[in-house]
Amino acid sequence: MKKLLCLITLIIGLGTFSTVQAKKVTWVKAQGEASFPILMYHSIDNVPGNGLCVPKEQLEEEMAWLHKNDYYTLTPKQAIRVLTKNEVPKDKKIVWITFDDGYANNYTVALPILKKYKLKATVNMITSSINTNGMLTTDQIKKMQKTKLISFESHTVRHVDLRTLTPEQQDNEAVDSKRTLQKDFGINSRSYCYPAGRYNDYSKVSAKNAGYKVALTTQPGWAKASDGLYDLKRVRIPAQMTLDSFIESVAYK
Repeated sequence: MKKLLCLITLIIGLGTFSTVQAKKVTWVKAQGEASFPILMYHSIDNVPGNGLCVPKEQLEEEMAWLHKNDYYTLTPKQAIRVLTKNEVPKDKKIVWITFDDGYANNYTVALPILKKYKLKATVNMITSSINTNGMLTTDQIKKMQKTKLISFESHTVRHVDLRTLTPEQQDNEAVDSKRTLQKDFGINSRSYCYPAGRYNDYSKVSAKNAGYKVALTTQPGWAKASDGLYDLKRVRIPAQMTLDSFIESVAYK
């Protein structure tokens, strides 16, 4: 009897494994230049008058819509593949979800919603803010990594206006943040996010020299390689955005 139960369990397990494998996507060359929305969130909290703080209910509604409409959420590595090789997952609408700064509520509020709908996202982390008030802790970051849904990329060390820094100071922001993510979390950061979207021509040189493959701005629009790999546009998601406006900003024509 025990052997029979073990055999049944094995068969069920193999069936489940096959189902998971069947969900793997096939990557193909895009027809024309690939372009896709990179969503830009920050804090997930209800703070009246603060456009960067998106209420939990709004995020839930938006993530539910993406899930219901079969959007494929990209990891940073996959987004870079789209942009550098012009390859896309076959028959998929793609989106890259990003959260800037690294607020603690990205763990306490956003993560459960992302897990509920099985959506991948990226946190652009200000490395000097780790373990500070209201921001992600080392333990929270590691727990988020274990879900396999959340990636972490660099948002500099101090989140300062890069335009006000010397080339050497800009290099320090790019290199030191990358080094911290590697040393403390085993992350080889490939994507760089400019603080508040403020950068200059040298910022792009600095990012490339530091080993980043792409860099994100706050310029509005969909991302595409022809805009420049270090000038990628994003779709800002402000507080109180209506669902109709959200759909319009991410819908493929």
